[in-house]
Amino acid sequence: MEQWVKTKVWRMKSTALFVSDIYLTLLFVLKGTMTAKIGTEMEIVQEGQLLIINRHKLCNCFSTEGSIVQVIEIDVEKASRVYPEMNDMIFQAASLRKEDHSDAFTSDRDRIFLSDCLNLIVEENPESPLSVQGDFILSLLCLEYTIFNNRQGQYQFMSQEKKERLLQILNYIQEHLQDRLTLHQTAKQAKITPQHLSTLFKEIFLQSFTDVIMKMRLERAETLLFKSNLSITEIIMECGFSDRKYFYRCFHEAFGCTPLVWRKRWKPAKRYAEELSREAVEVLLPEFRKKFGLFEKPMDSMIYRKVKQLKKMRQKGLDLTKLIVTVDLSETLLSEQDTIQPLMLFGYDQLLRYVVLYELELRIRLPLSFLKETEKAKQCHAVTIESFVTQSLLRFGRTPLTRWRAELLVRNEAEIQEAEKIREHLLGQGITDVSVLF
Repeated sequence: MEQWVKTKVWRMKSTALFVSDIYLTLLFVLKGTMTAKIGTEMEIVQEGQLLIINRHKLCNCFSTEGSIVQVIEIDVEKASRVYPEMNDMIFQAASLRKEDHSDAFTSDRDRIFLSDCLNLIVEENPESPLSVQGDFILSLLCLEYTIFNNRQGQYQFMSQEKKERLLQILNYIQEHLQDRLTLHQTAKQAKITPQHLSTLFKEIFLQSFTDVIMKMRLERAETLLFKSNLSITEIIMECGFSDRKYFYRCFHEAFGCTPLVWRKRWKPAKRYAEELSREAVEVLLPEFRKKFGLFEKPMDSMIYRKVKQLKKMRQKGLDLTKLIVTVDLSETLLSEQDTIQPLMLFGYDQLLRYVVLYELELRIRLPLSFLKETEKAKQCHAVTIESFVTQSLLRFGRTPLTRWRAELLVRNEAEIQEAEKIREHLLGQGITDVSVLF
């Protein structure tokens, strides 16, 4: 059977420069320190840190001490059957690292994600097209570790309209890198003002429009040096440089050598890595978990249990189209104290995906009384009602919502006014069956 998410563990000294048009790759350093070169950027990745390599990105990794690294490959095309946004998203390479790059994050969200990565190694049913741990990894990737997240909040996602506009702009730039691209021309194509486009790039990429274009051109040049036999002159033209000397100067500043030296150095490079057996890795896992403070048992939640029940019923051939799947906000919290408490959105995310995939009827119950428990929700990393409505639900705005209904449960006049605001927002997103219940 086809696998969407697969993993292996390397004892690594160095790898050849590689690029994948198929896989999104995660590198979790379990022991030692690794240096990674992704495009024009260099990263020092230490124990307990994870690096994300987007598709179409060249990456070279090396270690002088024989680091142990878990490699997770996600087949984006296959995974996008259930996670369609995987085709659109650009992930941050330094997702699980502090701003000063000094150490790994220790937040519960990141600990859960890294625990899922380790647990994938010892998955009971590795031949499954999508394992339980793979499910969690994909869900959390899409929910938390994408460049489209607002950097100021845990769950504040960019609006669907803004996201699609940015993707259209990036696709346009990729298709016209060989042309003379200007801020005004690109803004006109996107039907926005040059000022808006400039602000958008600084907000998302933390760079100017010109700097982003230059980075994309140099990375395309590097890819062509590695994958093709084009001459340097042909590569210069393909990447949109009009001046040969300017190209050589920019390339040397980015990569520390001339294009010809780069090609001779990296194109024939070989991989020096030993793949560890599952048995050898299992012996090391307790040490890794203890060192990084990771969980041995998988994530769990009341909502995810509902997903598993639906899957079992469908496997038995039961007709689920007559069911109304009901979700209450309170179900985002766990009831048992002996299970892992910090549940974010992944249980609900899984349920929504299942409902969309099989066109089930969904009723969402949102008790506004939960607003008073915002601090409690933050403490156990549950979702607030604002997050619940504006991102968990509306990330699926591309799908028909005619079979979805929302019930906003209120207890007083103030909550009625708040519910009306939420109701108007949902109606604007295409969910026409929205009730306010007292």
